[in-house]
Amino acid sequence: MVQKENSGFLTGKRGARLERSIFRKAFEIGATVVLNDLTHTLRHGDIAVFRPDLWPDGGSPCLLIEVKSGRGGDAARASRQMTATKHMIDYLSTDKRETENGSWRRISARQVPQYHFSDATRLMCNLPHVGWLVKEVEPGLHYALIDSAYNQSSLDAVFGDVFRRGKLFMISVNDIKNYALAYYPFPLSIEDPEALFRFYNGEFVMFVIVDLEQVNERLAKYSLQVTPSGNDEYPWRVSPTGVDAPNDEDISYVGYHPIWRLAAEFLRLDWLLDNIVAGAWREVIVQHLNGES
Repeated sequence: MVQKENSGFLTGKRGARLERSIFRKAFEIGATVVLNDLTHTLRHGDIAVFRPDLWPDGGSPCLLIEVKSGRGGDAARASRQMTATKHMIDYLSTDKRETENGSWRRISARQVPQYHFSDATRLMCNLPHVGWLVKEVEPGLHYALIDSAYNQSSLDAVFGDVFRRGKLFMISVNDIKNYALAYYPFPLSIEDPEALFRFYNGEFVMFVIVDLEQVNERLAKYSLQVTPSGNDEYPWRVSPTGVDAPNDEDISYVGYHPIWRLAAEFLRLDWLLDNIVAGAWREVIVQHLNGES
């Protein structure tokens, strides 16, 4: 997994005064302005300005500003930042970007995200001391919780039934909570304050387990299948079913970000499959199998 370096504290940074000055001026002319260091989603540029009517001839509705005070600091670092910012603007403007690893495509979800907040919280509250719980919260999606005092040599009792089911994909919730991946704040996804405290206090560990065989059963209606790619950045390889050797243009990969949201905010698996995995290929694959142009 690739993790962008932490932006650090907002206060005490060189150039912070200039950032605030630009922030106030942009706000005065009626723009919506965001200091990016206050977010975990806008990670390029120091300031984001949103106001479509500032671009009467069209173009990007978002302007990213990289602020440099004095002599601008390290020239090489500044150049990398400007390049990354330009790539991000191009990506947001076109929904596509080309890299040495292939083409990226940004898609819109058809539905509002759906979550398993209540199921996750209920399991945390019912977890017995020196015990464990495993529950299939929806077909193909399992939550496993283990009290920290449990005898780790007896893990087969915990995972045995699940592991015998087929091809599995496992994510540690305890590890993923340290990454800024969720669109919904992770602490708010645990609805019981005592359970939240126990989790952050390390009193139990939690895993999200995906049964890929059941995933493919659910994707069959889209004529799609998922296989592990072996690449941490793009863990799932998506290809059409019924094709022994699909062309490169018929293969796509789902990045770690949407998949890890299963653990980072207890996202529903069916929502992920319908809106992300199948979302980009639903119409394309149908047209391809029907021989349409």
